Amino acid sequence: MKTHGSSGLDASGKVPTGISGFDEITGGGLPRGRTTLLLGGPGSGKTMFAVQVLVHGIRSCDEPGIFVAFDETPERIVANFEGFGWNLGPMQPKSLFFLNIQPTAELIQSGRFDLGGTLAALGARSMP
Repeated sequence: MKTHGSSGLDASGKVPTGISGFDEITGGGLPRGRTTLLLGGPGSGKTMFAVQVLVHGIRSCDEPGIFVAFDETPERIVANFEGFGWNLGPMQPKSLFFLNIQPTAELIQSGRFDLGGTLAALGARSMP
């Protein structure tokens, strides 16, 4: 994320998430320049955490973000967050891009799931 006052990158090599308790226990946020995988069962807060981090990046650090949707449609995610008073609509697609990669029934029945195509799509997506 770009430096923007005290909300941007710091010398610790961490990117603040905007979630104060998380940033405190991790010594500054998420590792800069690294991929972070969120694991947890249904309802554990993975989507909430990810969207909150992306919105913080957009609003406080002038940094666009990509959300890769595996389980819910982007439309459903946006609608759910409107219930929290988060208006994600105006952020799309310029600052917040949703990539919907829900596997279809045909794909699931055909065998192994491969992220190669998804990685290529993400690599091709240029954020302004």
